[in-house]
Amino acid sequence: MLDELFKMFPTKRIHPVDGMAITAKVWDDAHEYHRQYQRFFTLLREGSGILSGFEIIANDPPDTAVYILPGIAVDTWGQTVVVPEPRTYDVGTTVEGLIYILLIYSESPPQPDPTYDQEGAPFYVHAAYTITTTKELPDTPYVELARIRRENRTSLIHNAKIVDLPALNEIDLRFQRDLRNEWAPMATIGVHCLGNIENEQHVQGLVNLVKALFYDKRYDMEVDHVKSLDNNLNDYEIIYLAGHGSFSITKQQMTNLYEYLQHGGKLIAETYHRDAPTITSDAENSFMDLFDSLNIKLEKLTPSHSILHKPYLFAEAPVGYEPMGKVLIGNKVIFSTYDYAGLWHGQQRKTNPSRTDIRSAIEWGNNIFTFLMS
Repeated sequence: MLDELFKMFPTKRIHPVDGMAITAKVWDDAHEYHRQYQRFFTLLREGSGILSGFEIIANDPPDTAVYILPGIAVDTWGQTVVVPEPRTYDVGTTVEGLIYILLIYSESPPQPDPTYDQEGAPFYVHAAYTITTTKELPDTPYVELARIRRENRTSLIHNAKIVDLPALNEIDLRFQRDLRNEWAPMATIGVHCLGNIENEQHVQGLVNLVKALFYDKRYDMEVDHVKSLDNNLNDYEIIYLAGHGSFSITKQQMTNLYEYLQHGGKLIAETYHRDAPTITSDAENSFMDLFDSLNIKLEKLTPSHSILHKPYLFAEAPVGYEPMGKVLIGNKVIFSTYDYAGLWHGQQRKTNPSRTDIRSAIEWGNNIFTFLMS
């Protein structure tokens, strides 16, 4: 890798002087220096791989094609490749065995600007790309999008049932070089309490969590009080609701929450019993009524769900402030009766939490935000 970088580094540049002839070659050499330097810096700083997007999905029902979502990547020569629109790519019926789906940077031949009608119009080179399959990785620049170990030439292509262990004829994304985690996405979390409780303990618990995620270079988040659900909520990437006892919200608040979720908002909802001598189902029942009104469908957490695997491995949801509870999952919605905010605040029912429990809760919070923000 270092030898390749040395070869790419531009060691000379044009020095302009008065009276020098600016030919097309001189002009091109001057700009080529900057292009080489940019590629060198990109590889040195980021490396080659995927900066954003490029989810690869099998067709439904399965056939011999894959669906490639838009994305931005850097190839092995430091060239930036942009695919601005979804693409369908047909692998065809001529290849079998291990195949690579590659993204290749390309450029158009120089083309005159059609808006110029006079002689001497400038010529433009347009950035482009191609998608191809190969049996071996090339020596020329490329970005690997996926691999498929195909049983025969007519085998249909499927999404992987187990992402980290793709089977025959399943899309294998394990070898995508992921540069996305180099960025710490910025987000604001709004905390609001329903029922007779205060925000402060929940806010502090979430502040402790986001500090840990920032140190881990995962996310750069801020936590705010949401004093009322009567206002527009779209400034928040995530809304955290804590519910205590029996509660309800107004029609306007329901409308605001519904519109927030319809515009891509994410929701964490937890029951709260810290000050209660006994645990009741009032808060859980109130949340279920709220979810029904918002048309939110929740399911039990299954062992194959991504929230148990990314980025940390869990066999099941860990304990929170409450030693017993449950987690339900919907589309960018998480409901919990464990009261994880309490453990993120360093508290646990009837005992001081162990360092292991706190660390497990922080890692679980990382998985929660990875699921919501992906």
